[in-house]
Amino acid sequence: MIEHINLLKEQGLPVPPKNPDPKIIIKEAVHLNERRKKMSTTGEKPGKGTYTCTNCGQIVVLDNDTDTLPPCPNCSGTEYTP
Repeated sequence: MIEHINLLKEQGLPVPPKNPDPKIIIKEAVHLNERRKKMSTTGEKPGKGTYTCTNCGQIVVLDNDTDTLPPCPNCSGTEYTP
């Protein structure tokens, strides 16, 4: 970490202030882990519903519980959120 701060100083770039509450980072990490658990991936059968590509925002609709989630038709992404 100190190397990054020194590099910023050498380049004349602003150094961000220290995080007064590092628990925020942990909270965000927990939130991201929960979000990842809810993600669906190409090839899965997540059930009937609307899924949004995490890469480009393209919406894919599955009409049947037995439908398989395809690669994103727009960007070939493989991860979706419900």
